[in-house]
Amino acid sequence: MSWYYIAIEAFSWLFIFFMVRHGGYRSIHLLHMFQQKGYKLNEFSAWLLKRWKTILLPARHGLLLLVVLASKWHLASSFTSSALTVVLLVVAVSWFGVGVQTHEKAKKPLVFTARMKRLASVLALLIIWLPVAGTSYAVYSGLLFPDVYILITVWVINDLLLPFYLFLAALLAYPAEFLVQEHYKRKARRKLASMPGLKVIAITGSYGKTSTKFMLAGILGERYRVCATPGSFNTPMGICKVINNDLRKDDQILILEMGARYPGNIDELCRIARPDMAIITNVGMAHLESFGTTDIIAQTKRALLDYLAPGGWAVLNGDDERVRKMPHQARQEVSNVLYCGLMPEFNSLTGGSIRYDENGCRFTMTFFD
Repeated sequence: MSWYYIAIEAFSWLFIFFMVRHGGYRSIHLLHMFQQKGYKLNEFSAWLLKRWKTILLPARHGLLLLVVLASKWHLASSFTSSALTVVLLVVAVSWFGVGVQTHEKAKKPLVFTARMKRLASVLALLIIWLPVAGTSYAVYSGLLFPDVYILITVWVINDLLLPFYLFLAALLAYPAEFLVQEHYKRKARRKLASMPGLKVIAITGSYGKTSTKFMLAGILGERYRVCATPGSFNTPMGICKVINNDLRKDDQILILEMGARYPGNIDELCRIARPDMAIITNVGMAHLESFGTTDIIAQTKRALLDYLAPGGWAVLNGDDERVRKMPHQARQEVSNVLYCGLMPEFNSLTGGSIRYDENGCRFTMTFFD
């Protein structure tokens, strides 16, 4: 067996190894960004378009394909096929074996949730079909000898198609994800219905939701058995996870942080857990790329009052003009409203003489009847 063919075979498999490694890192990065965008295809699409030079059409992929085409159609008559094969494989291995491209730092680490594992499995199945179906081999001296032009072209194109495979994987997985989510929502609603004595406090706002939640949980925890969502668990599945797994039968108060990126998000959360008390911190210019205007943000946050249980309380930031108007704009009458803030002319409960030092924060609370 000639050393030449052994070398060609070795370089071929080395190229495949580097492409698999490169595709693995690239797939993980794409999955990470898709998760960061809340599994929303429109937001992920916008992210891709902003990075089309580095993600959709990387320079090394395009250059390698040009080299392959030039070798196939213009250099084949001037050089032997053996020489071209060696040159192409050496170039391909050197370009994709030097290292893996780095990416911008993500806000949060990738979490392989059950949903992410399902999506990654579908993506993996889509990724392998093209190399398996398109790479042609010919048996030579007992070895699996590839056509170098097809080998490189198929693997490079397959790597370029990864973002589109992810789109297809998300679409294919959507029906299953919808059924899974509805299952957990029904389970959460049943558990809450079985605890009629439980009081649900829902907190929303453009800023300050998490801090308000933790402070409130610390204060109420001195007297009551409290369950609060950890961190920024403010999505439907995050809330369902806390209700289904963390809420105990003897808990008296459930504090839920409710986030929103699109109109209708608060409605979806309130249909899972109807609040007995609604706290709205403020309306700010957060997620304007999906809401469009602050007025739409205010309407979305105000939905918390639309689902307030009969006799429930609304605790509102009276310093925020949009928040002050919400009880009068709600789809139902809100009879119990407490305005809180720093401006006495708009609030029933105010804080003044605020001082910060190494021992914490001190202030004077004033209640206006």
